[in-house]
Amino acid sequence: MVKLQEKPISLKQNYYSPSEIIDIFKAKEIDKEWSFIEYKPSDTSKLTHCYHRYPAKFIPQLVERLMGEYLSDVYEPHVNDLFMGSGTTLACAIARGYRASGTDINYVAELITKVKCTPLEPKYLKIKINNILSDLSFLELPLFPSKIKPYIPSVNLERIDYWFKPEAKQELAIILARIIEEKDTKVKDFFTVCFSHILKIVSIWLMGSTKPTRDMYKKIQKPFIAFKRHLMKMERGNEAFWKVVPEKIKNNLKEYLCIKRADARHQPAEDNTVDIQITSSPYVTSYEYADLHQLSTIWLEFTDDLKNYRKEFIGTAYKSYNSRSLKSEIGKEIVNKLEKKDAGMF
Repeated sequence: MVKLQEKPISLKQNYYSPSEIIDIFKAKEIDKEWSFIEYKPSDTSKLTHCYHRYPAKFIPQLVERLMGEYLSDVYEPHVNDLFMGSGTTLACAIARGYRASGTDINYVAELITKVKCTPLEPKYLKIKINNILSDLSFLELPLFPSKIKPYIPSVNLERIDYWFKPEAKQELAIILARIIEEKDTKVKDFFTVCFSHILKIVSIWLMGSTKPTRDMYKKIQKPFIAFKRHLMKMERGNEAFWKVVPEKIKNNLKEYLCIKRADARHQPAEDNTVDIQITSSPYVTSYEYADLHQLSTIWLEFTDDLKNYRKEFIGTAYKSYNSRSLKSEIGKEIVNKLEKKDAGMF
């Protein structure tokens, strides 16, 4: 980790040149205090960070360290994440009582972030959880009578059939129908994130794969059992989150949290109001985020055209040959080197 505070900044020069930044990185020694190898999965999935899997997300300890390093003297800091993903940065900011804003082009990311940053009163949430589990308890029976009319999205139905066995599809459709009935929007979103999280578990998706791959020999867990188990985990995470989030935020979350599904170039924050940006940009050649979240996208009906939806993402295999103009000199240098090495990438 490098702190760019090696020379005084005048009013006329408030930036570092690309060559100066590179020189700083070359001269800086590795600080082993920024290694978090000692943390276990139970540590990195604390609070609401256990709500939903997400590819290549960074750990909350890193975000907390950065905020402690750079925001200790700032009154009510405003933290921004222009590629918010699963909301790690923003949830950490809310937990500390900071203002938080951010964007992501992914509907699933927007949903996860909103729910991870929203503390729910634990006793009230427990009642809601008990109600939905009671209403769905008949799904635990070997041959259950259908007490709830299933809801199966008609759009992209062929993709649902491609990834889910008939019995799993039917059970998921019943769970989703019950979630849709929930009147409290915040609770409904909470249940929806739980539903989204279990989709890969109860599908024939090859777990651990970074590409959409089917595992025809996979042992499928019953959707209701998976839903119930993860709901209990999320409940514990919410309770811990509720204890640390300041009252001022619990009472007025809208004033402190502003997120939206949008292009990263258009942030929901006024100029000169953000104190720090903590983000992890998309992995351009490693992860197809639209594909990796396609199960949630089709079940929750975020789009009726996966192919066009994919085009919105950075890091997609879809290529646009429109003229590109990079403002970053470092970025231009990297692109030029890559193009010389493999012109096919462009």
